[in-house]
Amino acid sequence: MKEWTRKRKADVCMGILLQIYFFFPWIRIDGGYHTIHVYLIEIFRKESCIKAYNYIFLSGHPILWKYSGFAAVTFTMIIAFMIVMQMIELWQLYRHMKGIKTFDIHRYVWVLAIVLFSYILMLHTSIWMTVRCSSLESICIW
Repeated sequence: MKEWTRKRKADVCMGILLQIYFFFPWIRIDGGYHTIHVYLIEIFRKESCIKAYNYIFLSGHPILWKYSGFAAVTFTMIIAFMIVMQMIELWQLYRHMKGIKTFDIHRYVWVLAIVLFSYILMLHTSIWMTVRCSSLESICIW
């Protein structure tokens, strides 16, 4: 696979564009814009995705902190998925640049991610609803 076919050129261009997208600073932390990687580092600094989410996105609204758990966990899962996809895309880009025969792993990763993400969201929502209903001592309709 020495020649640069049209598909190989398109794959390399898309790989480079995806890396630019993944390294685009769009999360505002401490007055500056940072990438998803800095957000992940901030989670480890705060030792909780909920604390990091509250600090970064809801710092001016502490009254909303007690309701932000679900959004914080969901956002962290999305960020983690984006980082996994970035590593896969970087690996694919390297293989395309070197001319190594590649296989289409994208569709399997996307399907697996959607299934896992849906399962985790259902599990998290179910646990949250159980805790919420038991704390209110009311009847829950599922």
